[in-house]
Amino acid sequence: MMNHHLNIAPVKHTFPVGCESFPMLYGANLLTYAVSEVATITQAPLPMVYSAALSALSVAAQGLVNIKSPTGQVGPVSLSLLTIVESGGGKSTVSKFFTRGIKVFEKAKREAYQDYLRKYKLKLELHKDEEIQIRASMELGNKSQCNQVLDKLTAHEKSKPIKPKLPMLLCEDITIEALLAILSEHTPNAFLFTSEGGVIFKGKGLSNTPVMNSLWSGDDILVSRKVVHSSQVEGARLTMHIMAQKSALIGFMDRATDDIVGNGFTARLLVCNPTSNYGSRFVSGVEHTTDNVDAFNDMVVELATKSAELEDYTAKKTLCFSGNAKVIWLDICNDIEMKMGSAGIYQGVKGHASKLAENISRVAALLHCSEHSIEDEISTATLLSAVNLVGYYSGQYMKVFSAPPKYVADAQALMQWLSAYANSGVRYLKKNKILQNGPVGLRKKTPLDAAMNHLKSWHPLGEITSKNTRVIDLWPQQPFDEFKLKQDLLIDIVF
Repeated sequence: MMNHHLNIAPVKHTFPVGCESFPMLYGANLLTYAVSEVATITQAPLPMVYSAALSALSVAAQGLVNIKSPTGQVGPVSLSLLTIVESGGGKSTVSKFFTRGIKVFEKAKREAYQDYLRKYKLKLELHKDEEIQIRASMELGNKSQCNQVLDKLTAHEKSKPIKPKLPMLLCEDITIEALLAILSEHTPNAFLFTSEGGVIFKGKGLSNTPVMNSLWSGDDILVSRKVVHSSQVEGARLTMHIMAQKSALIGFMDRATDDIVGNGFTARLLVCNPTSNYGSRFVSGVEHTTDNVDAFNDMVVELATKSAELEDYTAKKTLCFSGNAKVIWLDICNDIEMKMGSAGIYQGVKGHASKLAENISRVAALLHCSEHSIEDEISTATLLSAVNLVGYYSGQYMKVFSAPPKYVADAQALMQWLSAYANSGVRYLKKNKILQNGPVGLRKKTPLDAAMNHLKSWHPLGEITSKNTRVIDLWPQQPFDEFKLKQDLLIDIVF
């Protein structure tokens, strides 16, 4: 018998809100293989490993490319990630695998920078000596000569040596003031990372979350200083990945002076709170290769190097979606908007929902950079992988920051329960059967009615009365079938 589903052949693409099940991903093979390799070696939860890899990709590519959405906006590909794992969950071990390429790149650039800095200081001393000589040649009483010397000083100032800049900055325990200061002095391209989130949560690194929001958006920021002149951070790119215990996050939220939910700080996060693998991480003694993660780190170094070689940091390559991918992106965007409406799953977290489409674009751009030329358009397959990933992160966000109302959870449980009947060919089901054998928590009229009403808002479901019996129609799009009704009501199946 042909299976029937509650949601029949949607015409448009919809946004999947996941929670515990990490999506199966296709394409972006090097990334996928590297993640699988590290997950096998460390026996850490797969979502945590994937987040670590994504943060490394974000750092490497953020100075090289921008992403253009199908609505025309051009913005950063930088991500802000939060991974919640308890002590002993493998945070440090996993992070070492995926920050290796970043640290190799940064170490090389810092060593070169120190050499450039020494030469710069020598050139600056010579420049100052030449200025002194020019000034010494000036006779204060000779107006004509003063004008000539002034012209010489003006020309000399234009030849002043330019202080070298670091192309990327790896930051851990740092204040927001110090972060902005170094971003204004160097290339505004940074990675704020820690595998011990308590360091950042208890420090002052997140003391000004509105500024962090601006950095996420790539906005220009005025850096005010009391002692020296103020400066501007232009077109900043900041990737943030905080790996922390749940208690550290709760403590931070309790102490925060900013409204970190209301101002949109948490809304921008790709949150991951996976189930621990404690109790199943058995040692086999097998020595695993690291070929894939080594290749991944080589790719990270290559992307970061291309970024550092740009003569103009603002002249990034703009990635675009293919024609079909644009259509799908717009479908997803509109579906998210619908889910923000009355009784929608995002009704109470509109700030989070409003950033989902942009995060999808950013993740898609990063997946593309890991596997394809930046000269190519982002494909449909890459976009759909990004959609599934962000759908998982969205479910995790809801779990951590906005547990859904009971009727929403009940509706999801009811949908799964009813799907078993629909997939077995049953169309008509006595409502009383739910009260007798349905999911726990739905065997009373009030919670069942609330769950039914919510389920009807996003899934086709009908109710009819047959001989004073309330009956649920699982295929309401089809014409009423009296024979099928009689047949189904005689069946006594319990799943």
